[in-house]
Amino acid sequence: MTRQPIFVCLLIFFSTQIPLPAPVFTTRSRSSIRLDVPSSYHARAVYSGRFLINGQPADMRVIAGDLPVGETVQLLKGALGGKGLKCEISGQTATGRLTEGQDEKRFLIASLGGLDNCLLFLLEGKSGAFVRSRPDIPWPAVLPVLDPQQVPKLVVEHLDNRFIFASVLVPGNRTAAILESCQQQLQAAGWEAVLMKNSLPGDLFGSGSSVMGGRQRICWMDAHPVAGGNQTQVTIVCRTE
Repeated sequence: MTRQPIFVCLLIFFSTQIPLPAPVFTTRSRSSIRLDVPSSYHARAVYSGRFLINGQPADMRVIAGDLPVGETVQLLKGALGGKGLKCEISGQTATGRLTEGQDEKRFLIASLGGLDNCLLFLLEGKSGAFVRSRPDIPWPAVLPVLDPQQVPKLVVEHLDNRFIFASVLVPGNRTAAILESCQQQLQAAGWEAVLMKNSLPGDLFGSGSSVMGGRQRICWMDAHPVAGGNQTQVTIVCRTE
């Protein structure tokens, strides 16, 4: 399964806010493991939040465990492998999904500060919430409209803290023009340019990136041509008021 951009974004957003978990002692019997009961696989819930994913309601939980990524995955696969579970491991990260009728769970398991503990990011929603690249995906009113023919790939809105992640395809190869249009629309709405180059990693703030802010809000935009096609992919990570 191709790793979804949302997982990378959520991992960055939440990992700096979650303390290291204390040990949780419980059974590791595969027959008793339930994905919605963290203690059954040596973990505990540390965060929950409400989201809109492509306009569809979804819940997310962050679960901290004191087992390595590989062992956590093996426990889940052993208990759920015959029930619509698909999972891939790459280094110290695992991504997967679990389909149950019209409901679908997407998850990312990542090592946390060492090899003997991990975080599990679990998204739960209707299967339609995870269908990507549709022109009818609702576009948040707070974000600039990039082009009348834009096709959103993935739009995630956190309903509790006004955090938005959006990935969208725009016709044509015009990175600079798109970023300029974004900046102008945000400035018209009261946003200001933010000079953050020295405080951001070099590969994050490049010629195809821009940061806008003001008061308690900030918006990072990145635009790059799509290889082999006449399109531009734009990624927006934004926290509004």
